[in-house]
Amino acid sequence: MANSEQDRLADKRDWIGRVAMIIGALVLSRLFLIALYAASMSPGTALGDFATMTAFP
Repeated sequence: MANSEQDRLADKRDWIGRVAMIIGALVLSRLFLIALYAASMSPGTALGDFATMTAFP
């Protein structure tokens, strides 16, 4: 009986860890998109230059 309860707790911890990793990846990707947007609108960077850098790295 104790093993079953420990297994359920371990499964729950695994699930929480997976969800935390997915949420962390989503937040990090959004931060990168915001940084990319901010960098593209800085003075001295033309939109055409930014498009060229995106298409041909």
